[in-house]
Amino acid sequence: MTHPSPPSRDNNLKQLDRLPSVGLLPGIFRKSPFYFLSQAAHDHGGFVRLKLGLTSVYLVSDPNLFQHILRDNVKNYRKSPFLYNTVKSMMLGEGLSTSEGDLWLRQRRMIQPQFHHHRLAFFAGMMTDAIQDVIRVWDRAGEDGDVVDLGERMARLSMEVVSRALFGTTTFTLETTAKIGQDMLSATSYVALRGYMPFIPKSIPLPGHARFKSAIASMTQAVDTIITAGEQNGGGDNLITMLLHAVDDETQKGMTHTQLFDEVITIFLAGFETTSTALTWVWSLLAHSPEAEQILRAEIGTVLGERVPTLEDIPKLIYCRQVLQESMRLYPPVPLLPRTSLAEDEFGGYRIPKGSIFLMFYYGLHHNPDFWDNPDAFDPLRFSPAQIESRHRFAYLPFSAGPRQCIGSEFAMMEGVFVLAMLLQRYKITVVEGQTISPSLSVTLKPSKNIKARMRRLSGI
Repeated sequence: MTHPSPPSRDNNLKQLDRLPSVGLLPGIFRKSPFYFLSQAAHDHGGFVRLKLGLTSVYLVSDPNLFQHILRDNVKNYRKSPFLYNTVKSMMLGEGLSTSEGDLWLRQRRMIQPQFHHHRLAFFAGMMTDAIQDVIRVWDRAGEDGDVVDLGERMARLSMEVVSRALFGTTTFTLETTAKIGQDMLSATSYVALRGYMPFIPKSIPLPGHARFKSAIASMTQAVDTIITAGEQNGGGDNLITMLLHAVDDETQKGMTHTQLFDEVITIFLAGFETTSTALTWVWSLLAHSPEAEQILRAEIGTVLGERVPTLEDIPKLIYCRQVLQESMRLYPPVPLLPRTSLAEDEFGGYRIPKGSIFLMFYYGLHHNPDFWDNPDAFDPLRFSPAQIESRHRFAYLPFSAGPRQCIGSEFAMMEGVFVLAMLLQRYKITVVEGQTISPSLSVTLKPSKNIKARMRRLSGI
């Protein structure tokens, strides 16, 4: 299906190209970077040139240009040093999300089979067991109706699921996985701060530097523990065992310890933080949409009753999936990814110089009024089959697209449906009134502050 380009906005590549000495940096610092980028996309369209200091970048929220960069001319665009160099050097090394070229292709070929569709049945039981165990801990804590931090709760669930399902480890206690989750959140927040402000010398520590160093040390110890457990357990059917025994077809060599470490910490982070962030936003949205929650509870009651969901239930929990999809449209877990052009290009009559930096603004894409009606409204029915068919294929990309689309997308969606269904079976979750929550730009799109809520028990699972 072809889709027309959105109505043109005259000179939209020139409107934000001003203040030659400092560009738009004063505006960014007066407001939040997220607010500034959102406003620029809203006011000036899907293809905007911004001057940040001495550097010009293109802000992209047009699905036609997303398609051009991520699929049609993908060989001309690679991950940009902007942000990625910081993430690579400070945290993830040459893992799947940051590596390029032959190394990336080799690692992807070795890792992707673990996430093929036929593996979902293997993961499903581990996921629901992990979720049940966390719920039992919460119940034993005697906090029925007490105010809790929703982000911390979703992080704890996601960390336990990743630890068990992907790495097959029960080495960590639930308390330890909760701490690892908090360390990862602290580390990614600091790395994002560094990555979005590359003009500040790394010799100058930013707020949170000491906490970052402590978090990295804790994460390193956790990853080493996972690798050691995998080496000692030998033939377990899980990701860490597969990585330990994977061999490159061309060189007939396995991964070095450094490569293995980088892949484990990358998958750990990707499988934990993006999912926990997405789930946190779901509860915030449902708090303002009692009709949607009522439909959800009716569907869960019809499909599951009080039994634990299985893989076979996923296609039947249609509205659960639609709620998750709409939540990730409104608040895409990864809101911004940079790309750099390797050679000169052209799009929509504009010349794109070699070495141009593109900020692929997924939040702006998902809120583009030229492709979404009433884009700021929460409406899960946008993801009915008829509406999906009529929409531009690149208008909704919560897991990106093209060769570097997230390999864990089905894993993440299954986990999200299980968590949503099992928590609604067990609890009535009420967000505390009077909180002002807005998105905050980090590696993921987090709430600007902790979301407080009450979780009241309904029945057993």
